[in-house]
Amino acid sequence: MKRTSITVDARGAGQGKTRNGIYPMLARLAMTNMPTLIVVPSQLLQEQYCLDNPTLAIRKINSSHDSGSGLNVSAEILNALANRAPMVIITEEAFRRTHISWDIKCDYHLIIDEAINPYSIEELRIDPKIALQLDKIFSVEEECKGWEQYESYFKPEIEKMDISAAEKLKWHKDFQPKSWASLKRIAVESSSIFQESLQWRRLMNPNTRLWVTWGHWQKIKAGDTRELSIAVELNDSMLNGWISVHIAAAAFDSTFMSMWLKANGVTYTICVPFTPHKQVPIFHVPEDSFSWSKYRRNAQPNALPEFYRYVEKQLKGGPCLVVRNNDEIAAKLSNEQKVTHNVHGINTYSDSTAVCLSTALKPGWAFKAFLTQQAEAAGLWTEKVDGFIAKAFGSYMFYQILMRSALRVEGNIKPVHCFVLDFEIAMGLMDFFDADAQIKQISPFALTCMNKAPRKKTKIAMTPAEKQKRYRERKATQAKMSATSRGVDSPDKT
Repeated sequence: MKRTSITVDARGAGQGKTRNGIYPMLARLAMTNMPTLIVVPSQLLQEQYCLDNPTLAIRKINSSHDSGSGLNVSAEILNALANRAPMVIITEEAFRRTHISWDIKCDYHLIIDEAINPYSIEELRIDPKIALQLDKIFSVEEECKGWEQYESYFKPEIEKMDISAAEKLKWHKDFQPKSWASLKRIAVESSSIFQESLQWRRLMNPNTRLWVTWGHWQKIKAGDTRELSIAVELNDSMLNGWISVHIAAAAFDSTFMSMWLKANGVTYTICVPFTPHKQVPIFHVPEDSFSWSKYRRNAQPNALPEFYRYVEKQLKGGPCLVVRNNDEIAAKLSNEQKVTHNVHGINTYSDSTAVCLSTALKPGWAFKAFLTQQAEAAGLWTEKVDGFIAKAFGSYMFYQILMRSALRVEGNIKPVHCFVLDFEIAMGLMDFFDADAQIKQISPFALTCMNKAPRKKTKIAMTPAEKQKRYRERKATQAKMSATSRGVDSPDKT
């Protein structure tokens, strides 16, 4: 199958990817009567495209625009493309859920403004009373080699061991496969529960591929739907079949979209590279390697108020853009302007000289395990994976938000302060700016919550000698099992 040519404009935020890159491209395509589909991250950006290009016949389709056709958004998009509308602009969300056929794609150029995040995870919590048989709806499409090895060798060997049930459980936990396998949709039950569920519609989206771990697949087979995790990945075929694909996304190689393309063997060409910004904010970061996550928010509730007190002290009543978790409704700073996490198309903050980024942007352990597997498939070095995930998951979003401030204005000489609570996210954020200019632009701060509490003494059930003996026996058995497993024949399903 011939792959579509994909080009990427990776210039930094505010450096002209849209106005100097995409707009002239649209004008050329219109002059040659080449049908074009444009994908943007928000309805606000749809409006901006139409306002900036009044001479182009751009058809805007979204949920808030009533065309009078009576069709839903996906149906209206398909109808417009089937009739070969010359230029159609849709949102990223509509693009995700609209299944566009090959015969339509081969007549259209595709332009994507801003990187699409191809990964998500659905946490299912279904009442057992519903008696939903998910194993009748999904099947494992391609088991990982480790699944079969565990089932055929490790599991029976552990059951043979002359140890307690608790010890066996511990062994099973150590040897259970951690890899994710792809799921195939084999049936859809007709139920209003599914029709009304946005989460279920995402799982049934034909443009996505589903993934599950061995442990959660066992839950599905057992009918245990109380707590399930299913990873969702966009199908790379969405970028196949078009005349051409053009992506405009700052620092594209730092995005999950770039990792997704590499993991699926899809090549792309950077036509305009990213250059770190010369204008550098004053970064206020923790002086210790402080990690900010949902877990830390619950474990150390005093961290956030203390951080806001530090920010308020630095601002001295001055205005500040604030991005924080959605459940933090009340204002935290005396002169704040709260903004959303999706700021694409918003250009009204260019006079702002302070930005406070306090959102806990860290993937949960299950989602991070999935992202790690995808990163390895993309060829990332093992020692680079954690840093890349943190950067793509949190730092990149913060970068887009930060670049809505005065830093976006060419020639700006006002100092811009950036307050970040998570150390790793801050380090990734700095990568988007010139390293030499940053040296004098970092202002570390301390939080008392960083002081480690003394560890409580735990009761030792065994003597040191007994613990050492148990440890040696466990290691010897584990080494023996691992060595034996290398000689076990298991069919390679790759």
